[in-house]
Amino acid sequence: MKNYQLDLYLAVKELHVLSSKDLGKLISDAENGIAKCVKQDGSYFEIDVEILARHLVKYIMEHLAPSKVDDEQQHFRSMLSGLRLLHTLCDIACHHSTLARVLVEDTSVQDEMLNLIFRMIDFLSQSGEKISGSSQMVLLYSALLSSSMYLLKALISSEWQDITRVLLAHSKVDKFTTTAFTALRVVINSLQAKLPDQHIDPRMRPNANEVYCLYHLCESSLEFLQSACRQKLFRKRVVKNKELCGEGGVLQLVQDTLKLSQCEDPYLTNTVYWLKSKVLSIMLLLCEAESTSFLEMASSTTQSKELVKTTIFEVLQVLKMMFDGDLKDHPRGLLQLNAMRLTEIFSADSRFKISIILHFTEVLTRVFLQPQREFLSTWCSNDHEPNEEENVMDFDSISAAGLVLGLISKSHVQHSTWHNIQGSPTPYAYQRSSLLVKILVNLAYDPDLSEGEQSTQ
Repeated sequence: MKNYQLDLYLAVKELHVLSSKDLGKLISDAENGIAKCVKQDGSYFEIDVEILARHLVKYIMEHLAPSKVDDEQQHFRSMLSGLRLLHTLCDIACHHSTLARVLVEDTSVQDEMLNLIFRMIDFLSQSGEKISGSSQMVLLYSALLSSSMYLLKALISSEWQDITRVLLAHSKVDKFTTTAFTALRVVINSLQAKLPDQHIDPRMRPNANEVYCLYHLCESSLEFLQSACRQKLFRKRVVKNKELCGEGGVLQLVQDTLKLSQCEDPYLTNTVYWLKSKVLSIMLLLCEAESTSFLEMASSTTQSKELVKTTIFEVLQVLKMMFDGDLKDHPRGLLQLNAMRLTEIFSADSRFKISIILHFTEVLTRVFLQPQREFLSTWCSNDHEPNEEENVMDFDSISAAGLVLGLISKSHVQHSTWHNIQGSPTPYAYQRSSLLVKILVNLAYDPDLSEGEQSTQ
């Protein structure tokens, strides 16, 4: 057992730094399944490839066992190093029969990997207090979260329908979604703490690249949840999750994200916009769930209903800022449309109509007090505004973990590690005008009045 532990410790320490290409060559050169590895100090050690593949998950899992840790940062680095190596092995498994036999064909190992993902995200959801005040811990935490989530793609499939089917079949799927939302809130709040520093002169911002990296890790995790919620059965399950929807887990994530401050850096302003757009997209998807109403669940108690109202306020603040033209130099179509769609949904619900009237009337008044020419050009123009493409990430967990661990520089990280715009264009001028009319109709309609009385209002 001691040698087994020593071998895996050395393997993770020495092999997690390798690219898929270099690790693949090392395994191809192995004799009788034994790879001869060169250590960083120039000496050699040998590792059984099958033992590495079969026991790496257990090795990482041992880091999650409750115990006193002297160096939390080193602890997180060790876990991320192990996950990076596991991602790399999965990436090259189809090219090596030994790896394929273990990682692709052995269902017991696949079950262990799935259990690792669930346990890692649960561990992170309970470890938020460990990262406060440490920039490197925030990055490691964020990378662990995204690496754990995207290990599902490496394990199951690149198709979200397949991923969510496996998740839904697991007995702990509700705990998985709850802890994932909780852990993501930790990352969002850490990003909020970093953004104010970006208002200062760029030459005085030594942590600018760190903030960019943190943002992209955050977006990757948020997009994972967004993609999962696009699957009908998965979002139906999420809506039924009492802790997430009945006790405010989703709404708290939405509020925290919408409260992210703007900054002078144009790139960061755009990235914050994308985060807000994605989190509102998740809320919209949940509102579209059939059989169970998200708003019914979210209003099941007096406390949760108040949380809905404060969320409405934050959504309306987004619209107020956009209607005032504060983001005229930045992409805003999808964020504005998502905020207006939610406002239209809320305005049609008698429980929240008063909140819309209280917080949105001033905004609507300014809209209709615009000079005629300005109003017509903004809301009634037939001119085709530039289409806005949805920002869809093609996340590379191996490169992202390598960047956080200091193995590769930002200049060597592929562009697709962070984002690859491939979404369909969304012309939003007509949709925006249509939504404004629907909101007005909803606010004017009183279900307690007869049709005759409505017509005289």
